Amino acid sequence: MGVSQIKDEGSVALFLSHLLPLGCDIECGVTWHSDLDDMAHEEGDINQEMCAQLIKEVGKRCAGWNEVGRMLPLLIRLRMEERERLKGLEETVDDLRIRNRILMERAGKSMEGDGTCVVF
Repeated sequence: MGVSQIKDEGSVALFLSHLLPLGCDIECGVTWHSDLDDMAHEEGDINQEMCAQLIKEVGKRCAGWNEVGRMLPLLIRLRMEERERLKGLEETVDDLRIRNRILMERAGKSMEGDGTCVVF
């Protein structure tokens, strides 16, 4: 994730929980931090101030991603439970549809020839 800016960690974690598998790690940060350190030690107040602001901003963004990473395992487990529950409900609905069709067929056969009209 690098240092992408996040406005709402919870929303990001909820979205990613739909996509990522359990055990997936969120990584954040920059690979060029040593360059920042070198720039910060160069002569000039402007360079040092810019580097300090940049380091602060990177730290702030990483904190957001670390929060996403903290929430993500729980949300992924929740999604897994939801999928299992949905699968169970779908199986129950399929079973009830079959039972209903069988009962309707039996009711139709028992009504044949007796002069009654069944309206559904």
